[in-house]
Amino acid sequence: MIYLKDTPHHLGVSVYGDFNDFEKLLTTLYDIVGSEGEYEDYELSKVRILGFCYDIRHAIMGDREHEFMDNGPGIYPGREDLPKENVYWKFNVLWPEIIYICFVLNDFIRLMKKRYKVLEWNPTIAQVINLQSAITICLQDILSKTAFQKFKKGMQLQPYYFKSYITQFIDNLNYEFMMIDDNKRIRKLGSFINQMIQQDEEYESIKKDITTYALENHIPLMDVQLDLDFPDDMIW
Repeated sequence: MIYLKDTPHHLGVSVYGDFNDFEKLLTTLYDIVGSEGEYEDYELSKVRILGFCYDIRHAIMGDREHEFMDNGPGIYPGREDLPKENVYWKFNVLWPEIIYICFVLNDFIRLMKKRYKVLEWNPTIAQVINLQSAITICLQDILSKTAFQKFKKGMQLQPYYFKSYITQFIDNLNYEFMMIDDNKRIRKLGSFINQMIQQDEEYESIKKDITTYALENHIPLMDVQLDLDFPDDMIW
């Protein structure tokens, strides 16, 4: 079962799962974002989700961290031949990044339901909701009631709210969040959620800069990057 934990310095979240968990999640996310060229208004958001898939894939390959999880005393009474521990792989994701992915997956669920006439209990949609549930549980454990209400608002936005969203703004939020002192990050996370869903003046300014640069240089929006200096080794 996929589960998440806040990292020690509150920079992001550790995503845990065994081999089968991650393999199933990877297939699910590839399905939900559609094939190349599908859902053109969500190309930038698709790239974010595929970036998340990149970490899942490398976790499956053993290129990320792992922990041994105790099965618990007495879980297999009389079966000393069975393993006492399971291997869980894990990788880290910045808080603004995982929250945006959680939000925009609602749009991809709607897109899939509309295009393929599937229902809530479609296996792909059910697995996506499981991931969203794991993210929600982790946030509920760490956020204040007020901040968690902001997150819930983001999960209940009007359909296709993030259509044509300029996701370079999420890079900016990731960077700003990283620059906050460790002990203030969780307290500030609610305001980052607000910025994400309000599409305020800062968002509009970045959107204008990104779209103007792309048009002037005749390049896709996804090829325009903000000049942000992320360290190679983050202190999670």
